[in-house]
Amino acid sequence: MSAVESPAPPAGGLDSGGLVPSNDRMARHRADAQQNRTQLLDAAEAAFVEMGLNAPLDLIAQRAGVARITLFRNFADRQALIMALLQRGLQEVEAEATRVADQDDGFLILLRFVADRITLRSPLIDYWQQADRRLPEIQTALERLRAGVQLRPHYCGKSAIEGLDLPDLGADMAVYGFVRIPGNISVGGRVMRDISGQTDGTTYYASASHQGVTRIGLLQSTLYARGGDARSNDAYFGVDADAASVTGLTPYAPGSGVRNTGVAFLMLTPIGDRWAVATFANAERAMSDVADSPLIQARDEQEMAIAGGF
Repeated sequence: MSAVESPAPPAGGLDSGGLVPSNDRMARHRADAQQNRTQLLDAAEAAFVEMGLNAPLDLIAQRAGVARITLFRNFADRQALIMALLQRGLQEVEAEATRVADQDDGFLILLRFVADRITLRSPLIDYWQQADRRLPEIQTALERLRAGVQLRPHYCGKSAIEGLDLPDLGADMAVYGFVRIPGNISVGGRVMRDISGQTDGTTYYASASHQGVTRIGLLQSTLYARGGDARSNDAYFGVDADAASVTGLTPYAPGSGVRNTGVAFLMLTPIGDRWAVATFANAERAMSDVADSPLIQARDEQEMAIAGGF
C-alpha cells in the first residue's frame, strides 16, 4: 500500500479555513476583547460620576459602543463592574508611583495624582459605605484600600495679629481614600468641602506614609501636602481691604493651589506589655501663593503656624 499524504494546510495558516485560528487571529481577538473591556470601564466610570452607581447598564454598553451581551461577558453584574473599576484605580496608583519614583518632585506629583483620583471617583468611594464587607472580593480589596466619607471639624484658632479675623469653628464633609502599595507604604488623601459657611471652600490633603520597626519601637514617617481652592486659601491667608486698614498689612488674595508641604514622624516605644510612649515631630513649609501672603511673611520663618482644614 502506498502512503497516504495529508492535505497541506491552506495558505496563510489555518486562519483561512482550518479548525483552529492562527496566532495572528488569536492576538487580534485578545486585543479586541481588551479594548471592549477598557471602553466599558471608561464608559462606566463616566456614567457613575454623572448619574451615580445606579446608572443604567444598557446606557454604559451603548456609550462603550458594544452590545449588552458583551458587557455581561466581561462583568457578571453591576458589583463586578464596580469592583473592576476599584481594582483599576489601585493599579493606576501603583503605576504612577513607579513612574515618578526617580523624579525629584515625584512625591508631589503622586500626591496630586491621588487627590485628583479621589475627587473623580467619589461615587465609588460612596460604594464602600454600603458594600457587604463579608463578600470575598470586598475582603480582598479591603486588604489594600480604605475609603469612606467623614464629617470633620476644622478650627483655625485666634489670630496673633490684632484686628485680623480668621475662620471660626466649622465643619467639613470629607471624602477619603488610602491604598497600600509595595514597600509597606500607604498613599492617599481626602478632599474636604466646608458645609458650615466659614469658608465655603474646598481643601485637599494628600500623603504618603511608611511604617517600619526600629530598635526602640514602631516608626511612622509621613510626607504630605495640603491645598485648597481660592475661597479656602483666601479665608485663611488672604487680607481684604478692611483687614488691611486695621492691621496695616498689604491687601492680598491668594489663588488656588498647594498651601504647604510637610514631614511628620511618629514613634511608638513600648513600655512593658500594656503601655507605650508616643513621640511626635512635625515640620511644615508654606508654598506657592500662600508663601507670599503677608500673614506668612509677618513671621520670622516661613513655617505654617496657621493650619486650617486639618
